Order: sequence, then C-alpha cells, then structure tokens
Amino acid sequence: MIITVTAPKKGLGQTTTTINVAAGLLKLTNELKMDSKILIIDINKYCKDIEYYLSNTVVSRGLDDFFSLYQSELLTEDSFKTCIKKINDNISIIGSNEYFEITEEAIEVLLKMTDRMYDFIIIDSIGSANINGIQKVIFDKSDKIIVTLNQTKSVTQIIRNRNIYRDEMNKTCYVINRNMDVTDTGVMNYGCEVIREELDSLGISSPLYPLNFDVEIMNEGNYGSILSFVLGDKTNKNEYNKQLRTLLIDLLKDNTKYEGVNTLDSDEKKSLFGLNFKW
Repeated sequence: MIITVTAPKKGLGQTTTTINVAAGLLKLTNELKMDSKILIIDINKYCKDIEYYLSNTVVSRGLDDFFSLYQSELLTEDSFKTCIKKINDNISIIGSNEYFEITEEAIEVLLKMTDRMYDFIIIDSIGSANINGIQKVIFDKSDKIIVTLNQTKSVTQIIRNRNIYRDEMNKTCYVINRNMDVTDTGVMNYGCEVIREELDSLGISSPLYPLNFDVEIMNEGNYGSILSFVLGDKTNKNEYNKQLRTLLIDLLKDNTKYEGVNTLDSDEKKSLFGLNFKW
C-alpha cells in the first residue's frame, strides 16, 4: 500500500506526519497480529528531515544509490537493499537524492518494486503548489494521499487558487496539523468547522481530520526519539494519537487485507464532526 504525505507549501508538518503515520500503522497492524514492513521514502531533497529525525548517523545510501543502480541496469531487489537504512525491525528509510535528478520512469520502477517488498510505502513528498512530473507519478501510483494543512487561511487559498489535488479527490484526505481550538488568549476563529466549509465550497468532499498540537512531538523530535511518541506505552492516552488512530482506521478500512481493522476500537471511527465521507 502506497501512502503519500504532501502539502500545498513547505513547513506544514508533512515530515513529522509521515513518521507518525508510519509508526501508527505499525502499531495498528501489530494489534491485528500482523508483522508489517514499512519503508519511508524521502522525496523532499530540499529538507531531508526524515534522515534528521530517524537516523543518528548520516544516511549515505538513498535515492542517489538507487538511481545509479537503475541507470547501470544493476537494480534488483537484493541490490536495492544497499540503498536503504533500517531504523528498527519493521521500519526502514531511503534518504533523498542529492546529486542525481530522479526521472519519472525511475520513480515508477521504484514504487513498483518496493510495493512488492513492503506492506506500506510512506512517501514524504515536497510541499508545493506546483505539482511537477515526479509528483504526478507519485500521486497516480498512491493508494492514499494525505494533505497537511494548518489554521492559516492563506494555505486553503493556495488550494483554491491553484486548483490542486482535485484529480485525486477520491483517495485524498486532509489533516489540520498542530490543530488548536482554544488557546490561552481565546478561541481559534479559523478552526476545523470553517476549514471544512471552505473545502466544501471548493467542491472538495475529501475527509478532514484534526491532529492536535502536542508539544511532546517537538520534544521527542529534538532528542532523536520521535517514534516513541506514537509507539510508546502511554501513547493511546493523548489526543493526537487518538485522532491519528481514527485517521488510520479510516485509511485502512476498505482494504480487504486489513479488514480486521474495523473491529478495533476508535474514539470516533468517523471523520470530523460525524461526517463519515467514503474514500
């Protein structure tokens, strides 16, 4: 299953969302007694934050090594294993490219091969309103697309003005990253209900989920233990992880391989405000 996490622009938390989705899927499938293998692909060569958050050493292997093997016609499933770095028994990463410009054809080959090798491919895509050829290939090959937003009106204006994600509406959901309904100084006016209304006004019926702000995500990230935020023993008690769990159950529920997910407990088992949109 290929899942892409993207955003209308940089800085909307798609990298931390990518990592938390990977960790959340591992935890959820463990409850189903499934030993899932997950690959995180970092396509965002301008930031390379997957490497920063998940590796305590430089990831020398990555898309550059993959592309070199591809160009040399030496790419096999065995040789591809030299391009990845294992983070734990279940999660591996492939670092972004630095030197080669990856082609659309190479991305197609990468996704076809890794989809055979892993249960989940989670792609950290470039946050941009300009959807290039590689991103179009990634969107086309993805089973699900998660678009991260924040509570800034200019972000939804980008979606309105550029008319992006419309072709992928049936497999796309939106998350409000670092969602805050109430602060110490008052109520957030540009909140979930308003954003839902704006998406509806654009003819976008894709599900919308809040992922509440939690300072512990930043704390864990700063000290190299971000996976602990989702995989730790106390994770089900915080609001973010409850919301993430609801999102992931909805994401998997129509996949026959994971049909048991419908029997798992979820606080809502619905998207925002009881509107259970069909994927």
